[in-house]
Amino acid sequence: MSHGDQIRDELNALLRQRIDAVLRDDETRLEVEMVRRSMADVHREEITLADRKRTLLELLRLRWGPLPTETEQVIQTTQDAEQLAEWLRGVVTALTKGRGKVLDEIYVPLETSPRDFEKVIAKIKKTSPDVIFSTVVGRGTSTFYEAYRSAGFDPAKMPIASLTTSEAEVAEMHREAAEGHITAAPFFETSSSASARRFVENFKRKYGPDAPVPAAAEAAYFQVHLAMRALARCGSDDPERVLKELRDSEFDAPQGRVRIDPENNHTYLWPRIARLDKFGRFQTVWNPGVRIKPDPYCVVQSLDDWSADDLQTISH
Repeated sequence: MSHGDQIRDELNALLRQRIDAVLRDDETRLEVEMVRRSMADVHREEITLADRKRTLLELLRLRWGPLPTETEQVIQTTQDAEQLAEWLRGVVTALTKGRGKVLDEIYVPLETSPRDFEKVIAKIKKTSPDVIFSTVVGRGTSTFYEAYRSAGFDPAKMPIASLTTSEAEVAEMHREAAEGHITAAPFFETSSSASARRFVENFKRKYGPDAPVPAAAEAAYFQVHLAMRALARCGSDDPERVLKELRDSEFDAPQGRVRIDPENNHTYLWPRIARLDKFGRFQTVWNPGVRIKPDPYCVVQSLDDWSADDLQTISH
């Protein structure tokens, strides 16, 4: 038996074994280092996309993530911005008869306090937008939604729309603060397919009945399956070889059958948009029923053409 055959047999055996996660919080040190190196590049006369990718690839080998990024060495499993933008465009167009515009853009610290949102709330009161597009992440999300509620705003007339407000963030806020707001994601805890219900049931059986099940949890689940199958196919744990095997691979995830796009290492997903009800649960309000080709750099798709993978359809 050759050495390669031996490794392949070992990896096939691995697929039949329990895989335990090794949990570590790097406290954003990796991201901080990326920013530090990128800022150092600013002082150079010319900065190319290739330069930026090299900087990232020095820090990353084969990393999986549920959030947008810039490097093709990372397998990404979230792509919903275009779909939320299209849906919101319809809402705003109906309200403004096509005369919509961005009224302001405000930034807050990553680690926020209620005081950080005072300026945001004051600006919302002054401008009265039709919709608030929020990219706030982490604990600041519940702080923002609670501040919105305290200000007496009406989500039926002026909802917060987000790509990052999931069941995990909603669990940290009052239900009244969550009700009426909008999120785009490929998976929600309330997804109705048999595979989605089974995934949620198994998740709660392991982590408790009150554990939130966000899209990031579903992504982590199918990422492990994709990774282990790629390991078995290539017979090596070399990141470059595993990455090659991952390209164009597919898996029947709880959201629907996902696929790694060989052009950019991002994932074909099933976009959905949901609104939070009075119980703090997401209820789907828009579901195109198609699997969407990823455009991580937002250079191909327009709001009128998502390059949908029309060979795949879904009814839930």
